Amino acid sequence: AVAPLPAAAFSAAPSVLAEVPALGSVALASLGGSALGEDATSALRANGFAVHDLGEATEADAIVLDAGGDAAGAGRFLAQHAATRPTLVCLTSPSTETIMALIAAGAAEVLASPPEVDVLVKRVRRVVRRKR
Repeated sequence: AVAPLPAAAFSAAPSVLAEVPALGSVALASLGGSALGEDATSALRANGFAVHDLGEATEADAIVLDAGGDAAGAGRFLAQHAATRPTLVCLTSPSTETIMALIAAGAAEVLASPPEVDVLVKRVRRVVRRKR
């Protein structure tokens, strides 16, 4: 016969749960107003990512840049940050040429903005996994 487990085996103190490592850390940046919104932030957190503003995240595994419609600004941002951390760029209605130019400039991924939340989470997961 199998001995039953004590009730304590099914509960954990909140401090123990808080020590579970995140899948990775993501820094959010925006050129102007952000179209990502709370849904994207909540979905990333729900999928195991620590989410911070770029200024607060010195050791983030990846950056998600909401460039709005500013492809040139995204290119300048990539020139400053892409060498240090993989950067996903969300851009309003990007053309194929713009996507290719941003990837050549160092973007790890380019998504149409605002991205579908599940697509954003999958792409962030892929970029963080590639980094490790």
